[in-house]
Amino acid sequence: MDRFTVTPHVFYAARNDRYIAAKEYVPRREASAVPRGCPLTLVTMHAAGFFKEIWEPVLATLPLDNMPTSLPADLGNVPECISFVNSRGYAAAVLDSRPMQRNEWHVERIMALDAWNHGDSSALNRDKLGRKFSWMSAAQDIIDVVRQLGTGSTLVGVGHSLGGSSMLIAQLLQPGLFDALFAVEPVLAFSRELHDINFEHVLKRRRTWAKQADFHKYSSSHRFYDTWDPRAKETFTRYGLRPIEIPAAKGKPNTSGFVLKCHPRDEYECFQAGQVDSVWTRDHVNEIISPTRFLMGGLSSCCPNAHFARAHASAALLSDARVAKGLGHLLVIESPATVSRELGRFLNDLTNLQSALQPRAQL
Repeated sequence: MDRFTVTPHVFYAARNDRYIAAKEYVPRREASAVPRGCPLTLVTMHAAGFFKEIWEPVLATLPLDNMPTSLPADLGNVPECISFVNSRGYAAAVLDSRPMQRNEWHVERIMALDAWNHGDSSALNRDKLGRKFSWMSAAQDIIDVVRQLGTGSTLVGVGHSLGGSSMLIAQLLQPGLFDALFAVEPVLAFSRELHDINFEHVLKRRRTWAKQADFHKYSSSHRFYDTWDPRAKETFTRYGLRPIEIPAAKGKPNTSGFVLKCHPRDEYECFQAGQVDSVWTRDHVNEIISPTRFLMGGLSSCCPNAHFARAHASAALLSDARVAKGLGHLLVIESPATVSRELGRFLNDLTNLQSALQPRAQL
């Protein structure tokens, strides 16, 4: 990540016996370059089974300000997205038909979080693993981390699936926590298909390999990983596993290996919790009054057709939706460049809304 200075952090979770691992990404700038305009702090959270670094392929091409020089020259083959506007007449975007303001902005820092039983947080909370999970508790952890950050810049919550829903719930539990929300495939129970999914297969997922290279080879031949962007595979190989010592038979030396940081049992508990918490979130998301952009996959069971896209677009007072053609629920992993482009577009739209530029109080 040559674009950033990266610093690891550990925060207290909402429960005083748990901790949240995080990484802070601060853009590198020329010494003579003075950031202009509205400073933005992004707080990110991953999907179930993933980890904070899975956002790095997105951050690699994310515009860091609204100047043309900050935009990546070539994002490659990025699918088109379709816009869906809010039926109330409001939206998170400045519509193309309106005169376009050019408010300046820059990304001041990005704080990426691991849920308490995922990524590096799982090592910090090792004696708590295997317990029931709640998306509400993940949201409360986000609230507590933001309080510890004490940021005075415009704060944008960014999350995928579990992370996206947890950002929404955090905003509901603590109104005004974020100035805006960018939710990629959050799980809102608009579709009945979500409740028909059986997650028992997650418990059977392979979790140990002798070498990291063995996982990379495994992922290259396993159908589950077929749609993943190569950068996402590389990131998972590098950050999704941790070294372990594998006990050997009596009289033989132990061997070393690698294991998934998120145990399949904990991933399963996240999915099970979503069956309930997604209904509560759907029923309350209309209470969110901050600008909110939903980025959905055109092949996702969360948003299987235009009817569900419109439901997401109108879910909150200042929400809208963008649907990426040909992509599924794992948007962040399937096409990081699409998410990067759409997040950059949202930050432009956001800073052209006067409400997002108001000074925020210290929490």
